[in-house]
Amino acid sequence: MEFSNKTLAWLVVGAIAIAMTGTILSINSLNMTGFVVVNTTGNASVSITTQTQLNFIVSALSFGSGSVNGSGGYNCTMYINKTTSPNIMQAGGCVGFNITNLGGVLTLENDGNTIINVTLNFTANATDFIGGGGGPNPAPQFMFSASENESGSCTSIHDTSWTTVVENVTQDICDGMNYVDTNDSLAVGLFVVLPSNTPQGSKTVTILAQGTG
Repeated sequence: MEFSNKTLAWLVVGAIAIAMTGTILSINSLNMTGFVVVNTTGNASVSITTQTQLNFIVSALSFGSGSVNGSGGYNCTMYINKTTSPNIMQAGGCVGFNITNLGGVLTLENDGNTIINVTLNFTANATDFIGGGGGPNPAPQFMFSASENESGSCTSIHDTSWTTVVENVTQDICDGMNYVDTNDSLAVGLFVVLPSNTPQGSKTVTILAQGTG
């Protein structure tokens, strides 16, 4: 079969059109796969806990061993607080007692990570801890004080002057005690008056400090 030149020309144009259509379809197909989106997620977590911890970093105070000179006022007065620490101040007829406390004044520190309120509780009052008194002798005295060992340690501080110890009664000393290392400590001072007829023997009182969030 013979084809005329005009027929051959139309066949060539048709072949080119079919080839271009295939190319366009192929390109469109490739472009479609480029729009596929895949999402994925990851997670990070952390758990934070609170810690309430109050410590006596200086937990022992010793006035030492001595006696009272009855001719020197019938008593021996001794005290230590932040201002005098580590010296123990003495007045009256004190004989042989310590004039310094090597550890310094009793010191509380907030070692937790929460703001706390602090109270003290003593296991003995002046009569039970010291005893004596009566007649020409003054009554025994046992008092405490509280002060910021570091400025800004308390939102509100109580008992900054000498306060009589009440046996087994919780006594507030600090509201809002801070936990920042440079502002988190309190000094607890002690004041005693020993009459000349104070009973002999070793005398000890326990001080319980409690912090509540």
